[in-house]
Amino acid sequence: MADKYQNKGFNKILNKKRAEKVMEYVSGDECLEIGCGEGQITKYLLSKFDFVTVIEPNLENFKLKGKKLETIQDELELVEPTVMYDSIVCTNVLEHVDNPVVFLNYMKEWAHDSSTIFISVPNARSYNRLLGVDAGFIDSPEELTDQDIDAGHQRMYNIKTLMADVEEAGFDIIESGTMIYKPLPNYLMNKLPNNIIKKCLDFPMKGNGAEIYVVCEKR
Repeated sequence: MADKYQNKGFNKILNKKRAEKVMEYVSGDECLEIGCGEGQITKYLLSKFDFVTVIEPNLENFKLKGKKLETIQDELELVEPTVMYDSIVCTNVLEHVDNPVVFLNYMKEWAHDSSTIFISVPNARSYNRLLGVDAGFIDSPEELTDQDIDAGHQRMYNIKTLMADVEEAGFDIIESGTMIYKPLPNYLMNKLPNNIIKKCLDFPMKGNGAEIYVVCEKR
């Protein structure tokens, strides 16, 4: 999904850490990535799988090519499944779509009974958003900021609401968690020295990381 902030500043670091988390869970021969953006995670998937398919409404900035890669430029719900994939990756997409449960049901059609599905979204309960509430910048962690709206976000998830949508769509959750300590908004994180950024990335997270994820399978 389009997000003009996704490959700039601290987001570039988030992309790498997100990809590393994805790679902990995905397996098999063929992988489907839904909403690949500019290919920040795709390049990691290509190093692991025999074949990768990406479905993305806008491939204008997607430059990866190769015999192991199939690109489909379209909305997920308009593409008829022809293959079921061993792993499905969908990162930073659900916050953009009109109806997440309907979207997840379309995703389910691409999975077989033992497929691994990895889904991640920004965390409404991240430390930087909780700080924003305390400072009076937002009324609640789930409130959409001007930057959220500018990025095309339609909602902010916490782990309970993410799990609820995934389960309502007919998936069983194998594992859930959070990742990436981000105490400040990105524009302030960009100003921190590298040694502080590294300490943030190494900081263990229990529930308030910058992003949340679920690993699931079709029920």
